[in-house]
Amino acid sequence: MRREKNNYFIYIFIFWYITKIIGSTTLKTICGVPIGTASSLANYLILVLLMIWMVFFQSYGKKEFAIIAIASIPFLLTAAASRNFSLLSGWMFIVAAKDVEFEKMIRAAYKALLFTILFVLVLYAGNILEDYTMVRDGAVRRSLGFVHPNQLGVRLFQLIACHCYLHRHKMKAVDYGIAAAAAVFVYIVPNSQSACMCIVILVLLVGAGSLIGRYAQGMLSFYGKGLAAAAALLNILSIVLSLTDVKRNAFLQQIDAWMSYRFSHSFEVLQVYGIPLWGQKVLLIEEERRKMGMTDGAGRLYLDNAYMTLLIKYGIVSYLIFSVAYLLLVNYCRMKKKYFIVSILLVYALYGVMENAVFMMSHNVFLLAFAGMMYERLSRMKDEELRLGRWRR
Repeated sequence: MRREKNNYFIYIFIFWYITKIIGSTTLKTICGVPIGTASSLANYLILVLLMIWMVFFQSYGKKEFAIIAIASIPFLLTAAASRNFSLLSGWMFIVAAKDVEFEKMIRAAYKALLFTILFVLVLYAGNILEDYTMVRDGAVRRSLGFVHPNQLGVRLFQLIACHCYLHRHKMKAVDYGIAAAAAVFVYIVPNSQSACMCIVILVLLVGAGSLIGRYAQGMLSFYGKGLAAAAALLNILSIVLSLTDVKRNAFLQQIDAWMSYRFSHSFEVLQVYGIPLWGQKVLLIEEERRKMGMTDGAGRLYLDNAYMTLLIKYGIVSYLIFSVAYLLLVNYCRMKKKYFIVSILLVYALYGVMENAVFMMSHNVFLLAFAGMMYERLSRMKDEELRLGRWRR
């Protein structure tokens, strides 16, 4: 009975996940309805389904409910200020994932992702979806039906991350071969260098962890601490370099060039918008800013660094909440000796330097691991409260 009940939540998640992927394609309409309108309607429907799930199918203690309600306030305020619901929808899925097996969710996401990518490619092959192409340094970048080549790249990276996780206990040569083939494809077709680099690094970390676990188990703890420290360092350095005018220093300018100018672009956005407390609507196209009465003259802006996106678009409160929570999750998985998840979370932290994938549930389904950590701690608090109550009596 419990398994069947949890399946309802997984169906909701799969429906939401597929709509997010379809929404990132060049599809213009669905049954005559503009894709933007269809996506909005789907979001409202999913919100209603999640509320029904949490109210009628989940049980929360009074203290649990109070803590979750208080923790939800910053996400609600941020969504209202920034007019973007990415953080709020991710938080709602984490709250709703109580008692749902994490691996089952990753398996469902993997199947949905594989099916939808193949579906998009079939639509592209049938000339139903357009191929958005662009040129970078002489290389033609193709999206094969997605709205941007990087969208194809991040979806394939997600697919490989899920594949590796589901095969973590029996990684074979064929699994490494699939990852290598995906990296080559991502580099040649969409030329998404961020996704390609992250696939390669993920495979290297997986291989290193496997070797250490097999031949030097005593080093696994040190290895896990190194991964956790690296995740924190990527966040901190990303912010520091983005708050600095790297163009004034030749060495920093070279680092910025290696990272496709993510830091200097973030610095330019920072000069226009500053850092709010709760978030703000950020317009990157100059014509849109002029319509809103802004005459900054900064031209086309780019904000691809996830940490600066959190800081500028979602506000300092959301940045601090997400950053602290993410590092707590990394450390939680390390303490549980789940080094495979730690490796994946680290690679997503690296991805966050170049794309917004790290904090978006539709791009990073491994954020669902927050549910396990959160509810375990709430359960521990409840047990401690009961123990103290019995002791006082």
